[in-house]
Amino acid sequence: MIGVSDALNAAEKILLSQVRVTPTGITAAEIMVDPSNLHGHQGNNDVYILNRSGDNFQLFRSHDDITFIHGPGQMASYWGCANMSIYDDGIGTVLRFSELAGHPVNVYGFGNDVTAKVVIYNPTANDLWLRPDGHGGTMLGSIDFVGAILAPTRISVVHTPTSPSLGGLI
Repeated sequence: MIGVSDALNAAEKILLSQVRVTPTGITAAEIMVDPSNLHGHQGNNDVYILNRSGDNFQLFRSHDDITFIHGPGQMASYWGCANMSIYDDGIGTVLRFSELAGHPVNVYGFGNDVTAKVVIYNPTANDLWLRPDGHGGTMLGSIDFVGAILAPTRISVVHTPTSPSLGGLI
């Protein structure tokens, strides 16, 4: 279960994401509860809530999104995404990333799920740099596992001929 400060952080991010000023005017974000597994999503300031067992959520080339993961066996994939906030309150969660290019991703609650795993596709050397984050968690490349000590045994690496955001998994 995520802590109180993480929950307050999440609430603030949701509120700030809902209405924002863009070059074309004021826009509102979307909140999707149990988004379809049948297709990928491209957000940009959206909120995704994964509640069902065994979801296979995929987000392509998106930024500034928030994902809440609940329930067992969730798989959430972030292909070429930036500035993500992920709140893992599930069991056996698998987070998959590619094309991070140094863009920050914050993962909260990962330390509470000892069966959770991380898969990095086509990593650069920087994507695999495992180190303390300076506030009790672990950095893996540009992914900050806030408050969680990430053991190397929970990390997998996959190499594909094409990047996943360009159909490399098909």
